[in-house]
Amino acid sequence: MLTLFQDIRYGIRVLVKSPGFTLIAVFSLAIGIAANTSIFSVVYAVLLRPLPFAEPSQLVVVTGGYHLIKTSSESPADFLATENETTSFESLAAYDPEGSVNLTEGGEPERILTTRVSANFFPVLGVNPMLGRNFLAEEGKVGGDRVVVLSHGLWQRRFNSNRNVIGTIVKLNSQSFSVIGVMPQGFEFPQYDGKAEMWMPLIWNDELMAKEGIFIDVIGRLKTGVTLERAQLEMNTITQRVQQEASYKVDPISLTLLSREFSKHVGPALWILLGAVGFVLLIGCANVAGLLLERTASRQKEFGVRSAVGASRGRLVRQLLTESILLATLGGGAGVLLSWLSLNALVSISPVQIPQIHTIEINRAVLLFTLGVSLFTGVVFGLAPALQFSKPDLNDLLKEGGKSRHAGRSRLRQLLIISEIAIALVLLVGATLMLKTFRNLMSLEKGFDSSGVLTLEISPPELKYKDRQQQAEFYQRIIESIRNVPGVLSVGGANHIPLASKQGRMILRLYVEGRQPANTLQGSGDYRVISPDYFRAMGMTLLKGRDFGNQDDQKSQRVVIVNEAVARMLFPGEDPIGKRLLIGNAKAKPGEIIGIVADIRNWGLTEPPAPEFYLSYQQAAPPFLGLAVRTQGDPRQFTADVRRAIWAVDSDQPLYNVMTMEQALRDSISKQRFSMLMLVIFAAVAFILATIGIYGIASYSVTQRTHEIGVRMALGAKRRDVVEMIARQGIILIAIGITTGLAGAFALTRVLASLLYAVKPTDPAVFAGAAFLLALVALVACYIPARRATKVDPMVALRYG
Repeated sequence: MLTLFQDIRYGIRVLVKSPGFTLIAVFSLAIGIAANTSIFSVVYAVLLRPLPFAEPSQLVVVTGGYHLIKTSSESPADFLATENETTSFESLAAYDPEGSVNLTEGGEPERILTTRVSANFFPVLGVNPMLGRNFLAEEGKVGGDRVVVLSHGLWQRRFNSNRNVIGTIVKLNSQSFSVIGVMPQGFEFPQYDGKAEMWMPLIWNDELMAKEGIFIDVIGRLKTGVTLERAQLEMNTITQRVQQEASYKVDPISLTLLSREFSKHVGPALWILLGAVGFVLLIGCANVAGLLLERTASRQKEFGVRSAVGASRGRLVRQLLTESILLATLGGGAGVLLSWLSLNALVSISPVQIPQIHTIEINRAVLLFTLGVSLFTGVVFGLAPALQFSKPDLNDLLKEGGKSRHAGRSRLRQLLIISEIAIALVLLVGATLMLKTFRNLMSLEKGFDSSGVLTLEISPPELKYKDRQQQAEFYQRIIESIRNVPGVLSVGGANHIPLASKQGRMILRLYVEGRQPANTLQGSGDYRVISPDYFRAMGMTLLKGRDFGNQDDQKSQRVVIVNEAVARMLFPGEDPIGKRLLIGNAKAKPGEIIGIVADIRNWGLTEPPAPEFYLSYQQAAPPFLGLAVRTQGDPRQFTADVRRAIWAVDSDQPLYNVMTMEQALRDSISKQRFSMLMLVIFAAVAFILATIGIYGIASYSVTQRTHEIGVRMALGAKRRDVVEMIARQGIILIAIGITTGLAGAFALTRVLASLLYAVKPTDPAVFAGAAFLLALVALVACYIPARRATKVDPMVALRYG
């Protein structure tokens, strides 16, 4: 320990004596370590940290079972059958995540996201309310008490953290509910359109037990000692039995760990980014290794003296490693500071699909990771120079002015240049692929004009607006009130606003009247209910026929507008106008096709336009409505006016999912944008660090050959010959680095395939362009010191060394 402290004190003195070297080395390491710390903090929060439930490794998601149109959820009847037969689970719990209610007391009207759960839902997760109690079994039956459990955030925001909130009566959708519990801080359970802020009992009524159209999600806790594989075998047996007894198709029941289910959409991208920042750190290590080679070479006489007076090779290696680890520790500390300062920015640009994004922090696990990375990098970039110079040639070094020239040192510098070029090229290719993907997404034809449009959603309570006629009249009054706001150009409503709507997707069967056989499934399409002027508000194109009008009400003939995809699917080579469609089943009331509208990308830019049909909301009023408000100027400035216009019709009506269409467009590609930004930043940093590193190593190499260059020039060599000699060696190293990098990029960029759109992972143009750019910059970095060396006076060069 005494000699270790001596090494540390001596190492600190050495670093202080060379502040320029120390600052450059610490800066190079800090950038790489900061990037690794930031991305690892995301990876840890989303993928590695155990879920905040009791024994989370025993929690699984149960998917499959009955389906009418493909779904990942079980039907209520199949859930009960599974629950009664399984022996692998301690218990199964059901929940319906697609809920929301209007809260109209204690402040402004607010739309609250809800999840309806079975009575054992919280016990299965192993979480109890912070205040109050869990649900009772009788509260999940028809006629049971109407009760709710609040999230910690809602309790703080809406109820001022009142610890006496238990028993409080709240108005939800014009009905009274009693608060029975408050969940602890940090408890979240992802649902379809966000995080639930309120939980209600799942009522097992006749509607829920029906065999069509109602689906629920299921989670379970495995018994101690039961593996996922064993439970899956049991579920396969149950599926086979249900299929034999059922008259409908039964999907296989599959089990997935809850932790994997949470992160399945973002996990691959995060692992890719963590690998990318690892490459950035490797380039930083290569730079510092090059600096240490130069600096350690200048200390050879010191090492010779220490070796002559009895220092062993191990002691010299330990001294040099101590100095490199000190550098890495300083770089790690600076990296943590940079990461902490940039964490909020990282969270703000993270995709909306990342679960638990707001729990990302620089915690103990992240600090331990950073410490480990710092120590590892200190050894990595310090070991080669330590081994290279820890066994000096005493006869050579102790001579006055003597220098030791090792071929191994030159080979190590060459290896560093090759490595930096190869790693930088891999990152540059990946970033270019993501840039091309983002450009392709932004240039896609959306089918609507997203500029100048404000979107929002409303959902009138059924007790207040009891039938479709009343709901349609309410929507009409709302639209008219908004239309009168100064600066509003047009207003339209739909049950699904493209990209912005968070409501569930509904697909219905379509039949063409008069076709034989009449009950044959002709196709299916997305269900859309819209108001007149919706196409104008959304900037959509009506290709043929007419739009809906006020005359298309419940007293008139049912009318339908279809998109191009439906026209191609059901009426190839025909004019659909005037034809009649039966929607849902072959015995439904027919609707006459009055128009054809252009295809749009409703569910995301990466999804092709789907078959869609449109009904008038006066003939089929939906229980909720999204509004598109086209404005003059920035639509965000109209939010307050639109809110007042809605409250002028109904002061208890909350607005939710308020955003511009441009924001919805950005959110729809947030995953690709985040990956692109991160890879571009990492590639840019790697490119700059690699260029600086190549220039530094090349400059030092030329400096070491100053005497040789002087001899050549004294013997008649021209400056061009000297430049060509040095450049030729640089070109060889660059060619090897580019070749290695292309091979690595060809192998590694295939993992980007899930993030790319309309781009091949092996796009030749991207590979060629990245290789050319990096080769050009590397050549310039080698050329500058070579040209500078030719300007040295030959007589001075001959005396060099």
